[in-house]
Amino acid sequence: MSDLAPVREKPKRWECNVAKTADLTAAREDLFRRKRGRCEYCGVQMRFEDSTLDHWVPQLMGGTNQRNNLVLSCKDCNGKKASMTPWEWMTRDKQSTEGGLR
Repeated sequence: MSDLAPVREKPKRWECNVAKTADLTAAREDLFRRKRGRCEYCGVQMRFEDSTLDHWVPQLMGGTNQRNNLVLSCKDCNGKKASMTPWEWMTRDKQSTEGGLR
């Protein structure tokens, strides 16, 4: 038997809960840099000030503040998606405009 305690792995960066405001800002900055300022949904190029974080799975449906549930979104798409999943929003948007997302 070993008297060494098991080593607990550090959570991966994208699995960390980012509930604090400072952490949310850092997550948005990281996503903005990685996505080169493009909206996840429509692909529009935006300034950092015009970007928002969106929950891929809405919090109302059990979505969390973990980084793997946060995406960079323009204010327009974030407002239109509201509390729907991306699939619900795209389906609804295609039915109402026949063109889908922009």
